[in-house]
Amino acid sequence: MYIVGIDGGGTKTEIIICDVYGKIRFQKVGPGLIDYTSRVRYQKILYDLWLSALQTLDIEPSAIDYIVLGLSGADTKQDFIDLNQTCKSIFKDVPFTLLNDTWIILRSGLKKLYGAVAIAGTGTNSAAISKTGEKAVLRSLSYTTGTFGGGIDIAREALYYAFRSDELTYRKTALEPGLIHLFGIHKMGDLVPKLYPRSLLKKEDYNHITALTFSCAANHDQVATQILVHAGTVVGEQTAGVIKQLKMENDELPVVVGGRVFKDIDSVFYQAFKQTLRSLVPNAMIIQPHFRPVIGAYLWAIDILGIHQSQEIENNLSRGKDYENQKST
Repeated sequence: MYIVGIDGGGTKTEIIICDVYGKIRFQKVGPGLIDYTSRVRYQKILYDLWLSALQTLDIEPSAIDYIVLGLSGADTKQDFIDLNQTCKSIFKDVPFTLLNDTWIILRSGLKKLYGAVAIAGTGTNSAAISKTGEKAVLRSLSYTTGTFGGGIDIAREALYYAFRSDELTYRKTALEPGLIHLFGIHKMGDLVPKLYPRSLLKKEDYNHITALTFSCAANHDQVATQILVHAGTVVGEQTAGVIKQLKMENDELPVVVGGRVFKDIDSVFYQAFKQTLRSLVPNAMIIQPHFRPVIGAYLWAIDILGIHQSQEIENNLSRGKDYENQKST
């Protein structure tokens, strides 16, 4: 019996195949699934990973008992219709469940499905689940529909304030010379053609700008600090919001955090998130996941199959490079 977990995020797509005892038989990373409007592209990414797994293990699809996919961008009803159709065309008769990636990150940090989760990677999202299984999740569509705080948001804010620094309409910031160095240009004006009339920046460029913002904030740049504090505060408010929707704000509940923006627990972003969340949900326990999100997809699958998360399964998963010790803050 083989069980498949797939984590499709904005930066990368990862597939893992384990047996019922949690032994990792195959894992591979492919490109990110950030653009769901290009259906052919994300179909190819999923298909290539699926085919590689089957060929490497020398098995037929019938050897797979279940697949769980956690995909960033699976938000609206139409998203799920389109993505389920695409997955069906790839997996054929193999049973699968498609989830928003928030849920596999939550499962990667918790044994029981009760609590909340906040993601800040390329984008951001928050979700919560009650003891009775009632769920709440953000729309997580865009800034104009009420969501803010992911890596791209931080990068765009950095660009905004660096241009203002250049034109002396706001205080000077180290982001300005940092961006000039990053892009190998002479002045901020040289960056304009990459942004207007349409952006020519790649996903990796935004990732580098986000990292620059964290670096500048760590060196006490006021503007970079302001950007990250604002982003962390908003993500904290958004996470408290989904908890409030389920009337759990007075409960003692775990909140799993995931995504590269959350990696540095000493950053001003993380501290602003924690302070804001605890001001609104006083008994929140912030938890770094036990496992990577793709393992959370596997664990969700064994839940569906009625397989208990035994110590043997945890030990086997912990022997892989995916395991991380749980941290509470």
